[in-house]
Amino acid sequence: AAKVFDLPPRVASLACSSRPGSGELFCAMLVQPEPTSASGPMIITAGQSFEQFPAASLCVFEPSTGLRKLADVPRLSEELVVSGGDRRICVWRALLNEIPEEAERGEFL
Repeated sequence: AAKVFDLPPRVASLACSSRPGSGELFCAMLVQPEPTSASGPMIITAGQSFEQFPAASLCVFEPSTGLRKLADVPRLSEELVVSGGDRRICVWRALLNEIPEEAERGEFL
């Protein structure tokens, strides 16, 4: 086994595929933001939303370009999947309900 690259800290989801023929590796990952340094509980008042907090980042690794950030994704994104063909398509699930326990009941985008 050979080391290909170092994973960044706080990777929440990772998916890799190889290009048919060339075998070139392509990996995509959702990376969570740095934790806030606030001490004590987080209080959200009426009218505020968890969406105001930093989003996760969609990062990709290709041998030719290395690891790079492509976009911000919704904070409650998970289950990243990468297509296996020549087209590099990434999809993920974004929970619509901000309360994780309720969101896991099946409400997702």
